[in-house]
Amino acid sequence: MAWEQVLLLLLYSRQFCYGEGSETRGTCILPRMKLIAITLQCCNEIAANDADKTTAFSLLHQILAWLDSGEGCFALVKNLIKESEQDPESKQSEAFGRLLHQIEQHAVTFPAYGYSKRPLYSHYALYKSLTDPIAAMQKLLATGDAVNDSLVPVIFSSIQKYLHDRYHTAPYHSFKRTLESEIYDAGKAIDSADGLADFCQRYPEAIEKKALLSMIKATLFEPFSWRVLDAFDLFAVPQNEKKNLSFTHSVFRDVCSISTHDQALQLGFRSGLLKNLIQLGLIDEVMKEVKEKLLHFAGGNTHEVWRADTPAQDYAQAFDQLDRWYYHGKTELFSSLDQLPKLIGSLIATDIKLRQGLFDDRLRVSPLSHLPARLSAQQIASLSTSLIHACLYRNNPAALLVTKAFSPSSLRSTAAAQKDLPAEQRLTQAIEEFILLVKHSSAGNGSGSVSEYNNKMMAEWADCSNIKSAVERIKKAHNYLLPLAGENIRGINAYRYILNQRSQGLTGTVPYPINTPFPLPLWSSLFRFQPEDKPATAPPEAAAD
Repeated sequence: MAWEQVLLLLLYSRQFCYGEGSETRGTCILPRMKLIAITLQCCNEIAANDADKTTAFSLLHQILAWLDSGEGCFALVKNLIKESEQDPESKQSEAFGRLLHQIEQHAVTFPAYGYSKRPLYSHYALYKSLTDPIAAMQKLLATGDAVNDSLVPVIFSSIQKYLHDRYHTAPYHSFKRTLESEIYDAGKAIDSADGLADFCQRYPEAIEKKALLSMIKATLFEPFSWRVLDAFDLFAVPQNEKKNLSFTHSVFRDVCSISTHDQALQLGFRSGLLKNLIQLGLIDEVMKEVKEKLLHFAGGNTHEVWRADTPAQDYAQAFDQLDRWYYHGKTELFSSLDQLPKLIGSLIATDIKLRQGLFDDRLRVSPLSHLPARLSAQQIASLSTSLIHACLYRNNPAALLVTKAFSPSSLRSTAAAQKDLPAEQRLTQAIEEFILLVKHSSAGNGSGSVSEYNNKMMAEWADCSNIKSAVERIKKAHNYLLPLAGENIRGINAYRYILNQRSQGLTGTVPYPINTPFPLPLWSSLFRFQPEDKPATAPPEAAAD
């Protein structure tokens, strides 16, 4: 489900900005993305000289709120001028003035658009998905590695915990052993699959399989929830305050707060998140959780209102609940994980071929002047394969590699920088230097080796030794920007997939779990800018820094 949500966002943002109908939206959406890049650059400059960074975050939040409102550039500039004139000596006015200068310098302008043309996600989510799509994929690859690495240890630790909880109170005497104490001691010695098989053969009734499976699910689902939340947070609006990701964290606790004051019980709801849950058809689940908390208050057990942690039973039930929700709401994007490499490879190769997303100068403060607009099939294959090898086979930062290789500020060889060289020769030199940069980064830049992902699902697309095969793979890649008509009527349509999944959620027949940290679907949690969200600690750098 996590991969599906991330890929839906990545594909939707590209279809919305570059696909069918984007000609009429382009004047509205792409300049808005450029404004975010400019704003992030201003915020980073301001934050560098501001200890508490309040001014930088305030500026970022106001710009994102204006963008999500759908207003045009004229109204935005008018608001900026008005704000800057209120207190000309303040840091906030200086920040507004700095941004106004950048808007003028980069000639950013865009009209207002009607509600029907607004994106399904926040503008910040679109910007991040376009300019740094690989970062979220890296986090999901790392999540898969962590879950796979922990599977066997979790099984053994869960068995030992189960046996401890069930049998550790059994009477134990040095001269008279009970069956329970014997089972407990034998369970502590389990450290291999053969040992487990031998234990089950000797004590077939010792373990209640359903209870053990529930414990294993809970033990796996808890860290998995935190890791997916971390990946999804890449697309959430950054905040100046650190998000409190304690063991008491859950979707519901983000929505509702309960407190007492002078014998009065107060419930507070964060309207933006509450609307998201209602859009998911979860109003009954919200009321169920509220009822549970109120019952604890009525019974005088205020400690249980927010437990020290989420019980294993809740995690196990949430695991099953999420599985049922996904089964009923899954899209046609892919049916098995072995189809992911083609989707990911297609997305990256198309970005390179069409100079969009990560390679689009319209979304950057500084252009990629060393990367021409037209590339041969072999050059596209070389670039995409090298990028996948560096970032999805190994774990180098993609946006930084691309910027270092192709921006004017990068350290270039004298030959590549000579403008009098033929264009084809300059391009060949630039690509060769990019590949060398990738190899150098993958070797750790002399500071130690860069780790590889244990998950080798991108191994074929990361094979730099056979460019001819890479060219053939790219020829067969998904063209997700084709108009959905004629022979392509059943092609990839992220917009339709999202609406269908949303309609399934609205029915409420299979409620989405909200009592664990596992995040909401991205199309719900990132629907609009919500200033009360707190997913990050510092403003991220613009893609073109």
